[in-house]
Amino acid sequence: MPIEPSAKVWGALLHGASVCGDAELGKLICDHWFEIEPENTGNYIIMTNLYSQAGRWQEADMIREKMRNVGRKKVSGSSWIETSGGLHSFIVKDRSS
Repeated sequence: MPIEPSAKVWGALLHGASVCGDAELGKLICDHWFEIEPENTGNYIIMTNLYSQAGRWQEADMIREKMRNVGRKKVSGSSWIETSGGLHSFIVKDRSS
């Protein structure tokens, strides 16, 4: 490419690979994306999900292990709702090991 692709470009490509279920293309994309944004847990989660959807459980576990080794944890999902009684927040609890 005439210019280096940004993390956003790699993210869009990974999303496309995920939609198509192409784990091999996803791996190629993640190899580049992990170099640019190793701290972004979303990269690891998307790739883990892509491997899991393809039934490639060992590779999914390897990505989870890589995430642990670099000291990253998935951020819990959360949402907020405002009512007449005030603002309420809800946080998802991850029960996986």
